This record gives sequence, structure tokens and C-alpha cells, in this order.
Amino acid sequence: MNRPRLSVSKSLLRRGFRFLPVAMMAALFLQASAFALDAVPEPIKRAPPVYPRNMKDSGMVGEVVVQFIVNKSGDVVGPTIVRSNNPGFEQAAIDAVLKWKFRPGRRNGVPVSTRMQIPLRFSLDDVEGIEAYTAAQPSKKDMTKMPEGFRYDVAPKPRSVIYPVYPYEQLKNNTKGSATVAVLVSAEAKVMGMQVVEQSAPEFGLAALAACEYFEFDAATLQGRPTDAIISVALEFNGNSNFVTRDDRNMLRVEKKSPAKIVPAKKLDAVPKMIAARKAPFPLAAQLEKLNSGEATVEFYIDTEGNVRLPRIKSCTHPSFGYIAVQTAANWRFAPPMSGGKPVITRAQIPIKFSLKDASPDML
Repeated sequence: MNRPRLSVSKSLLRRGFRFLPVAMMAALFLQASAFALDAVPEPIKRAPPVYPRNMKDSGMVGEVVVQFIVNKSGDVVGPTIVRSNNPGFEQAAIDAVLKWKFRPGRRNGVPVSTRMQIPLRFSLDDVEGIEAYTAAQPSKKDMTKMPEGFRYDVAPKPRSVIYPVYPYEQLKNNTKGSATVAVLVSAEAKVMGMQVVEQSAPEFGLAALAACEYFEFDAATLQGRPTDAIISVALEFNGNSNFVTRDDRNMLRVEKKSPAKIVPAKKLDAVPKMIAARKAPFPLAAQLEKLNSGEATVEFYIDTEGNVRLPRIKSCTHPSFGYIAVQTAANWRFAPPMSGGKPVITRAQIPIKFSLKDASPDML
């Protein structure tokens, strides 16, 4: 069985691993907020996450770091993915923590809301699992071709990754494509720059860039010492892409053949409440153009389970803001929209404001 490789070409797309018995462990590390507490939140109900059914054939392992608030009642609110080395486990991690219950933290004897951060590890029973991404190690011949100052013998290791969003019009029209992004990772393990080096269409290049904005790496090393490195991330957009789900295609069919099933916002019982979010970086492309702020409006469907489907750009002050907004919205989660007490599909539009000072978007 071959491991997926970085240049990430088919590592996001690989399928068909043999079935393996599955078990999963959750290693918990709780970080209270900075203020002094008499007592940190104590778990009283903590069922283990469920290994995703659609991952059972993959043989993969992963770690998802989730941040959330334990409120004064001991409930989990506002879970956010901090980082993940395998996007296939993110939904399962969010679903798990939303079911947990705590004795709330206390300060001066009074219950208070407390910020927590927990890594959830997904692994296989008695099997060395496969990571979503592994970096291809260069040969000596390859090293000699690298620019001076960017040579390494151990490639940067991805520690946080995300699936790209298939551009809406291209997905709708069944247009296939690809893009390759060169990423500069410093010896301090910081992404210092990225550039599209190949693209079959600009939309795929911009979508690939937006996904790569979320990537985090461990630094490359040369003779045991951290060093700067350039690594390529190749993404393919087609019918076999793991990031295009059956639910996405079903939503396209609803949009085309049964639009009456999409309930307008004015007919909902209430505005759907956001229950899970993900922070977004201020785009590097915008920084390079000396932009300090920007805006984008995204449109998407919220399905009967509260998942975001088919996000697309309605407007933006710069393309990088639009594609980052879409990438961000794709990872939101809402309470299921309700009409007449029943879950329904609805359409939403949300404007997002970006500020370099905040380094993450704030909804207007």
C-alpha cells in the first residue's frame, strides 16, 4: 500500500484502501483561559468520537485540535477547528465535543465561561495507520537541483491541512481542472509565501491558494538542522476528488430540478444559529498587494443537518478575500434550519469583513 505523497497531488484524492478493523482514541488536553480559576472545567459526560463511516476503507489516522467555550452551564459552545492533519476527521471531532458536558470552571466560587483546547486523535486497532499527507523525501540528485539556501534532506511535514473548495461554477458544469502551488516554509516553520505555478484555469489556482492558506508545516531539515524550503502542493479537481461529496452533488440536483425545496429565509421559524466555525487567515496575496482590509459576501445552502453546501462568491473587494471567504464558510456548521417545526434546506448570504490587524474575518 503506497502512502499519499507531498507534492500533495493525489494525497487528497486517494481512495480504495483495503478495509481494516477500526477503533479510535481521544487524547484530551484541556487549556483553560488565561485568567486565574478556582477550578477548571471538569468533564462529566465525554463519549468518544465516532470514527467516520466514509473513512473506514482508508486506513488513515489523524489529529484534530478543537477549541471551544465551556459556558456557565457546562455546555460546549462555539467549537472551532484550530488545526487538523486530516480533514476527513474534522466533522466527527466537532460532533463529539458538542455532545460533551462539563462542570463549569469557577472563579471566586462563581461559574464562568472558560476557553478550552483539545486534540482528538483518530487511530486504527493494532495497525500503523496512514497519514493524509506524507512528504516525499528528495534524492541526492534532487537536492543538487534545489536553489542554494532551500536544500533539505527531510521535507517539510504538513501538520495542519484542509480540503479545497471546488469552485461552484466549475463543479456545476462538471469542469475538471488542476493547480499546483509552490509554498515557501521557513526554518522557523512559518509559511512565508506561496504562488500558483501551474493552473488549468484561474478559478482552480485561486481555490488551491485559498486551501494552502490553511496549511501549517514542521520545518524541513538539512543534516539535522531546520532550513528554509520550497514545497509544491498539487491539487486535482475532478469527479474522484474526496472533497466533492455525494451530498454536494445531491444539492446540485435539488438546485436544478427541485428548487421549491429550498425554503426562503422569511419562511423559517428562526434564523439558523451558527454552532461551529473556523478562523481564517488574512490572505497572503492581499498582504503582498499592501492591502490592510477587505470584504467578501458568500452565498451557500444550509442543508437539513446544518451543513454548508455549495458556497460561492457573490461579491468581493479582491479575489483572495472571496476565495478565502468561500473556504471559510465551507467549514461552518449551523443548527438545522426549521420551517413549521421541520428541518429544511435554505439559502444564506453572509458578508465577511477582513482586517489585517485581526488576522481573521469578522462577520458584519
